[in-house]
Amino acid sequence: AISGKMAVVIGRGKSGKDMAALVNISSVAQPKVSETFDILESASALTIKDQTAIIAGRGIEIINLA
Repeated sequence: AISGKMAVVIGRGKSGKDMAALVNISSVAQPKVSETFDILESASALTIKDQTAIIAGRGIEIINLA
């Protein structure tokens, strides 16, 4: 999901756990991961509203992006 110059992506880390990454996309040619963190299991849906990311999987996780 994208909000302004920031994208949030979900996937799995090297350990196999679900994770999210905040990616600065102000330079499309050189996006940069600014932060990664573990999230709830089986994350499968993501949306952003203003400065809040909502991730759904086996539950719901709300993350403040500010």
